[in-house]
Amino acid sequence: MDQQNAWMDTGWTTNLANGQLYYLDKNGHPLTGWQRSLNGFWYYLQPGSDAAAIGWNWINGHWYYFNPEETINGIKAKGAMVTGRHFIDNRWNRFDLNGHWLGYEN
Repeated sequence: MDQQNAWMDTGWTTNLANGQLYYLDKNGHPLTGWQRSLNGFWYYLQPGSDAAAIGWNWINGHWYYFNPEETINGIKAKGAMVTGRHFIDNRWNRFDLNGHWLGYEN
């Protein structure tokens, strides 16, 4: 909440000091776990920091990759879970529709 102007952030918000993405409920409290944005992307908000995961993350027995870039195909998507085929760390990687990493492509 901004005490001076009396407004409270809700929904998706970026901390300007550290650039991390958060999701705040209607009372301004940060949520954790899996959250889906209005544009259809999935995000994992990390317990402990409440911030959206970025890059490679091991979650519940699976590797996931979360977009470190600001956009995907022109849509704001920093921290969004990737699916399909992506060029990461100088290699082609495959992910299923649930974002689980399937391995490298030859």
